[in-house]
Amino acid sequence: MLRTHAMSEHEEFTAIGSSSSLPAHDERACQPMGIVELDSQVTSSGGSSVKLSIVMPVYNEESTITQAVNEILGTWYPCEIELIVVDDGSTDQTVSLLSLISDDRVIVHRHPVNKGKGAALLSAASLATGTHLLPFDADLEYAAEDIPRMLEPVLKGRSDVVYGTRLFGCNTVYQSYRYAMGNRLLTFLANVLFNANLSDLHTCLKLIPTALLRELRLNEIGFGLDTELTALILRRGVRPFEVPISYYSRSHAQGKKINWRDAVKCVWILLRMRLRSRSACIIARQVAQVARVDRGPLQFDAVVDMTTSTGGGGSSLVHWAQEELDMTEYGIGDPVISPGWSAETTSRRLERD
Repeated sequence: MLRTHAMSEHEEFTAIGSSSSLPAHDERACQPMGIVELDSQVTSSGGSSVKLSIVMPVYNEESTITQAVNEILGTWYPCEIELIVVDDGSTDQTVSLLSLISDDRVIVHRHPVNKGKGAALLSAASLATGTHLLPFDADLEYAAEDIPRMLEPVLKGRSDVVYGTRLFGCNTVYQSYRYAMGNRLLTFLANVLFNANLSDLHTCLKLIPTALLRELRLNEIGFGLDTELTALILRRGVRPFEVPISYYSRSHAQGKKINWRDAVKCVWILLRMRLRSRSACIIARQVAQVARVDRGPLQFDAVVDMTTSTGGGGSSLVHWAQEELDMTEYGIGDPVISPGWSAETTSRRLERD
């Protein structure tokens, strides 16, 4: 039987049936020949145990959902996994098909109404119990067999953030030249804005530590969450480890939902994230001027009475920076900054970003 969660006022969880169209899980049957069976608690080279939460947002995917879940559960993984499926208010037979799943590794959660792909991913992230989280679409554009390779850098301790990169012209099929070029252009823009060298901004397969994801201030509830997530990670100075994956796109006639309006919003999100970083640098310089008298670690009380015209109503500079610019990720906004952090060093760090 699947794990279930109590209903809240705004959310409804799907009841899980006892019958199943999926094969019973057999760890040995899922292992390729030549693979040595691993202990249930697989650890990275850093010594911490690794558990992968695969999150799958679905909306009207009755034609593919069963096969997508089958492929995830039928793949061998080098660590423990769980699959969290969030039905985002489907109006077709997706809900009925999900009710047939019977596997202890699967959690099914349902939004009573369609809220957007980003909202579905955030709901799944709130339910995740793994150390790392990986979005995975239910439309069969991506292959579950690529996931174990993405785990290798994590298990070896080389990187905690891993992106599955679609190499154009290699193990990929694009139904539209415009979509392929649009992704290239948006990836180029992200690289210029954040001084990065990503190959594929909009890949679905983004393997990220769950703790890191929950630290980020994610506000987008549609397709824009994908862009916002990468922008915030890049702005923090994190550079993903890229692993090549296969990709077989589908057309709008086959159910693809993203369109040119989402591309325009992506540009706006990238620019907004970059401008927020620049604004934070300006605020840090102002804080540095206030705290320069002491030249020690910046104390919250040193600037609590300092007001800014943008805050209004006597809002302090630090309060405004923390609430509007997410300054806590730069070391500003905490009641007392940790030893070794001064306003001047904070300003220099922001300039590098």
